[in-house]
Amino acid sequence: MVKHILGMSIYQSIILFVIVFGGHKFIPEGVEGKDNFDESKGLTELQVANHTVEAYKNWPGKYVMNGMVRDFDGSDIYQPFSAFTPSRHLTVVFNLFVLLQIFNMLAARKINDELNIFSGVFTNPMFIGVWLIIVVGQFFIVQYGSRAMKVHIAGLTP
Repeated sequence: MVKHILGMSIYQSIILFVIVFGGHKFIPEGVEGKDNFDESKGLTELQVANHTVEAYKNWPGKYVMNGMVRDFDGSDIYQPFSAFTPSRHLTVVFNLFVLLQIFNMLAARKINDELNIFSGVFTNPMFIGVWLIIVVGQFFIVQYGSRAMKVHIAGLTP
């Protein structure tokens, strides 16, 4: 059991660290940036143009804006935008974390090195019920939670 716990925690940590520290370089952005003039969809061209740091003022909008509040040197990254909307980047991180936990719920059912984690999954209706409540709840939190849940105002869909 210890090897499964350590293995899953290392696996999830690697994935989450890659997304947190590098996601802004490969997660596509379809709405925010230079082509957006609607504040209900996220950051607009004017909001981005008023950023205090030149590198972020010229953000092309191809990938999500880095959601970290400050850079390692202390300069602002997403801090000037936090009044408009929570970060889409960190909304992706939150959603991914919960989805990894949902996967972990399935994987944790098998502790004797069985390969098929889905075998017998439908034999426990309580497990399926809890699993579905979490999945549906996560969908509604990310898509409609907005400022109340500190997720992006437009959810994850462009």
